[in-house]
Amino acid sequence: ASHLPGKNRSVDVRGVGLNPREMAANPDLSGATVQDLNRSPELNFPNRYFDGAVCSLSVEYLIDPVRVFNAVARVLKPGAVFAVGVSNRWFPEKCIRIWPELHEFERVGLVLDYFRRSGRFTDLAAVSVRGYPRPETDRYFPDLRLSDPVYGVCGKVRV
Repeated sequence: ASHLPGKNRSVDVRGVGLNPREMAANPDLSGATVQDLNRSPELNFPNRYFDGAVCSLSVEYLIDPVRVFNAVARVLKPGAVFAVGVSNRWFPEKCIRIWPELHEFERVGLVLDYFRRSGRFTDLAAVSVRGYPRPETDRYFPDLRLSDPVYGVCGKVRV
């Protein structure tokens, strides 16, 4: 799933990712591009094309995140929001070297730094969402009673 609320089918939602099967199975996507942003960080979309962008639980794998953030800024309309979601779960063998060495809140600070270093975003903000009960239908319940924390970092493209 795309982690987007609701099912607004009038909105054009594009996915960029490594797994074509997962993207094909995502009912929220109206289009998908299979792309490794570590090998090819440029996005094949027109300038100022999108109204917003989400990077969902994958920033910890980017080896040149500032370049990717600049590519995202290029395809967003001025004032559009870029939101990056981070959790406390990741694949240790795939994440960047510093990621496991940082406290969860330091990871939020690192992502904020990516936004700042790109020089393309303003109105930066971060939020921590934690402490929600895990649904009984979750495969980790009852061993883990609380849901995983999620951290969000966002900024608006400079006008």
